[in-house]
Amino acid sequence: RVEPHVDRALECCEDMVITAWKQNASGAEEQRTSLFDTAADDLQRHLERQVRFEALVDELRSWLHPRRYAAGDAIAWPGLQNDGLQLLISGRASSYEVSGTRSRQYSPGDAIWPVNPSDKTAPSVIADEPCTTMVLTPTARLWLEQHEEQRALHLYQHLLAGRFEGAPETTR
Repeated sequence: RVEPHVDRALECCEDMVITAWKQNASGAEEQRTSLFDTAADDLQRHLERQVRFEALVDELRSWLHPRRYAAGDAIAWPGLQNDGLQLLISGRASSYEVSGTRSRQYSPGDAIWPVNPSDKTAPSVIADEPCTTMVLTPTARLWLEQHEEQRALHLYQHLLAGRFEGAPETTR
């Protein structure tokens, strides 16, 4: 576009910049609103899961044993004779493939499954920061199944929900 007067040309350029900014800003606002709505729903589900997890731990406390790990400690790895299922109460931990690639991060409410000691290719779980877990031994799990079926069912519901949590909607 050619304008006969410099001031008018500058004014046209300013108008084009302002118009472009407004278009980008309105699109960004829509994106922010959409992201907020999605994040709010995800956060609500996460908080509800945490509340149920804390209630589950209170319900099972008599059958659980606390264990603490410092940052860098191995929680589960090939060759370790395990004591059972560990429920992460606090802290964060990561799972590493044999190659050293991080494949997963655990946070409170997650279950750290025991590793088969003879499986040399199983991933290792390492504490990223100080962690506390509650261990459910195989003996305690069996006792719960035989004498406290409802409590065992609550545990299994939590474990299954954790397994399906990251799955796409079409596979749930």
